[in-house]
Amino acid sequence: MPLISHSGSSTPSSNPNTPTSEKLVNLLNNLPVVSNPALDRMAFDTTQYPDVTNAILGYMQGHRLPITYFNQQGVGGTDIRTNIADSVSERHLLNTAYRRINNYEITLTTPWTFDYNPDTTESSVSGDALCYPGMNPLINDIFLTNGGDNKLALFKITAVTPLSWRNERAYQIHFSFYKFPQQQDLDLLQAATVQVNYFDKANYLDEVVSIFEEDRYQDLLTIRQFRTVLAQYYINTFYNTNLDTYMPPSGPYDPYVVRYMASKVPFEIAMKRPRQLQSNIEDSYAHSIWQRLSDRLTSTWDDVWARQSWRTEIRRSLDVNITPLVNHGYVILVSNDYTGTPDAPCDPWDPAYAALLEADPGIYNIENQGPWPLQEEGPDPTPTPYVLSAAFYANTTAQMSAFEQMLAQALATRQWTDSQTLINTYLNTYKSLSKSDQFYMIPFYLHLIDITDATLARAI
Repeated sequence: MPLISHSGSSTPSSNPNTPTSEKLVNLLNNLPVVSNPALDRMAFDTTQYPDVTNAILGYMQGHRLPITYFNQQGVGGTDIRTNIADSVSERHLLNTAYRRINNYEITLTTPWTFDYNPDTTESSVSGDALCYPGMNPLINDIFLTNGGDNKLALFKITAVTPLSWRNERAYQIHFSFYKFPQQQDLDLLQAATVQVNYFDKANYLDEVVSIFEEDRYQDLLTIRQFRTVLAQYYINTFYNTNLDTYMPPSGPYDPYVVRYMASKVPFEIAMKRPRQLQSNIEDSYAHSIWQRLSDRLTSTWDDVWARQSWRTEIRRSLDVNITPLVNHGYVILVSNDYTGTPDAPCDPWDPAYAALLEADPGIYNIENQGPWPLQEEGPDPTPTPYVLSAAFYANTTAQMSAFEQMLAQALATRQWTDSQTLINTYLNTYKSLSKSDQFYMIPFYLHLIDITDATLARAI
């Protein structure tokens, strides 16, 4: 089948007496249609489109009902009579074991059915629902949910029907109302719970692990909350509304951090985009540690430019890209091959300086270094390690700080599993850092949060 096909009549009308409107209709009907024949056939195997299939299963038709699910974990011991004959509140707990799944949800395909028998004055409530693939419900599993009138209701599964022969298949369950549980019933369920898991639908839609152990789930919640908290704190603390950009509490403007944070903080949190006051940093940013953090394919940093210096933004009165940075200092990264020192200060109106400026638009100069950023003396022209230590850039683990060792391992392996160290040692103590340290450490924290989140969410 060709890529270009025609619709309608195969030949347009050639009669000179044909009205203009009819000619236009014929022309439109015969316009070529560009299409891919592979996409025109019906897909009988849903594995051709796994992302679409998973998203559809995540939003099956019906009403989503949040529940706390108790999945049976087998019967232990030898005295099984009690599990069959006794009521829930009187069963022998040694023969009952559940896995509790918090935050789980099922999809109601039809409204609950209420039946009342006037002869016996008995009533019943039942319903049908769908469970997501990956969940294997069993008959006599139970779940808790809102039963109306602010009451907690306990339901029991009475029938389970698989909807496919595949391993990743959805199940249809039929459930019936069992009772409104009392405190003793809840205590017994708690005592019979041998494993606690949490369901995360966002992870399910991402085709990764969706049912977590309690500790891992709590850590995931904590670091995800910290990501929003840290991003908002960074905006409130370092965003300069007069300059529309992130400014350090002291020292020169850092265009590299501004660019990194512009991509790291979601717009729905910041509700603004920081202005880049120094746009001539494309080459040096590509060699910065911030770009390496964003690079998902490279796990080494031996080529990262490790040293920084200061320069002063010099512009003529009619130059383009004039920003509030003019006549003020900014951080510039220095190539690892650079062995000299930045040029000495000179008069920006000196013709000799103009020639230097034309050869190197970023020439180092501290002329007219005013009170913004606040400083008492001009910068040291000797390049120094940028943000992290020289040991980090040299990958000398023994001489790195504990935080640099964590960052190096996360950068090299693109994963981090020790969420407790990240939370307790660093995230919980971010406010104890000085404002100057917060300006650079919080961007690193956000990267480690993203790495840890991805690691925990995919760990089996």
